[in-house]
Amino acid sequence: MRRNTIIIAALLLALAGIRAWKLSDGPSLQARAPASNEDGEAPAIGASLFDHLFAEGGEVRVPYPFSEVLEKIRVASEKNFLFSKMPAVLQAHLNPVNFAVIPSGRSPVRLAAGTELFREPRVVAGAPTRAVGIGDRIFVAYSEAAHQLEAISFNEAAGRFEFQVVHDYGEGLRPRIAYANRAFCTTCHQNEGPIFPVFPWSETHTNQEIRSRILATLGDKDQYRGISLFVDRVNDLDASIGRTENMLAAQDFWRAGCGTTESDDARRCRSLLILHALSVRGPDPELPTSVRDAASVLPFRNPRLPNRRVLETSTVGSFRSRQSAPESPEELLARIRKLPPELDPSTPRGRKESGRFRNFRVGSLLGPVIATKVDDYYLDEALRRLSAEELRSRVDRALTLRGEDDPFTAVALRPCTVVRALLPEEAAQILKNAQCFEGPLQAATLQADPRSRREMNPGLARIQTTCGSCHDGRNQSELDFLSGSNDEEVCGKIRDWLPRIRERLQPGADGAMPPPRSKEAALLRASGGPAALWKDLNRIERGDCR
Repeated sequence: MRRNTIIIAALLLALAGIRAWKLSDGPSLQARAPASNEDGEAPAIGASLFDHLFAEGGEVRVPYPFSEVLEKIRVASEKNFLFSKMPAVLQAHLNPVNFAVIPSGRSPVRLAAGTELFREPRVVAGAPTRAVGIGDRIFVAYSEAAHQLEAISFNEAAGRFEFQVVHDYGEGLRPRIAYANRAFCTTCHQNEGPIFPVFPWSETHTNQEIRSRILATLGDKDQYRGISLFVDRVNDLDASIGRTENMLAAQDFWRAGCGTTESDDARRCRSLLILHALSVRGPDPELPTSVRDAASVLPFRNPRLPNRRVLETSTVGSFRSRQSAPESPEELLARIRKLPPELDPSTPRGRKESGRFRNFRVGSLLGPVIATKVDDYYLDEALRRLSAEELRSRVDRALTLRGEDDPFTAVALRPCTVVRALLPEEAAQILKNAQCFEGPLQAATLQADPRSRREMNPGLARIQTTCGSCHDGRNQSELDFLSGSNDEEVCGKIRDWLPRIRERLQPGADGAMPPPRSKEAALLRASGGPAALWKDLNRIERGDCR
């Protein structure tokens, strides 16, 4: 029990703070209903950590160049760094940004650099691990060739990761920030969070061959956009993304174990989860059967992709099969243009089995959510000073709270709110150096995309409605078969890509499109279904584009 107490105490401290970061200007995202545009939806409640960190003067402003984005994340992390009394030099050593440089990954913009993939590689980065409330909660990816920045960051109020994209991100351009099309993103990010390949991360700069090609192309410069190519933080980035699996599992369990209603019984059930996790002495409270049932069947989301060997003939697994001679950029681009299904991130991966829950304890479930190794001494001491009766009494009092102060709402497990509710006096001391990102943010990022979609003739309308969100060129997809200045050009692209399009539309195929839960799938069903779409494709193949 002592070990579980320390783990859950660290969890609460790692996610918690005593005040919300609020701005005075602009509409509240929390109060605003979801708004749709060509990119996606704003969250119904709360805001992303990306919005919180880059909010300035009532707006969310993303600096350029990319090195300034990383510096902004690093500086914000230092404010929430638990070891703040250490010398600045030592803090910087213990608190670095994690990153990976990937010339050819598996994102929709992976081919944007063309043959210059080693001159303009994609960079994926995450916040320093030891930053309370920030570590493991924000990941950014920059593609210089696509003039695009992507962000996956946690929304504490909603208990989920949000997906955002910054269009026109480059020198002399005016960046435009929007929440992304969630259905499009989760086609690959099936865990609804960040994803990353398994060890040994052969497509990243941790691979000596990859690093050498980048250095040779850059003229032996040892940095790219402020990132040292001789520094290897891929292992830390991988570990950080791995911990998000447990973060999301805890949120899943919070909702599945006690249901998604706000009834008295459901709130009491959630209070027992917290009481069970924090109990330091005395018998554990009796947990409802629903909690134990959820523990036995709830699967973990899977953030892992297979390893991919870009510079080798054998692209899967750990065994090497080298080329006889280095490929030219043109030869390499031609070979890697199409991802095989076993490497394609849109191929359904399923969820991990829930074997970890078979020996169920709340502490062992919620404990792995901790984002960093922290000094939880003060919080642990505060809990140990409470008797079992006093802790139960505080939980009972917290059941009377509602609204933003309610620690037992079904929406999300919000440890910051739990700490304030159960340890109100101690919170001022324990959490004085941390910020809480659970509150509303009064700055709006959702913007309509001014790149309007060109109206096509009726013969292309169903294809445009079904596939346009991803394949009209605005998402920089490799399959931009719906981009073109006129209908004949579009039809020509569709004919060129027809075998691949049919492969992805095949019912039951790996990664079949459109995603079943997407709005595009609903629109297709309403407009005649897959059979009608196949007829359209057959007609275009015969040369009839009307």
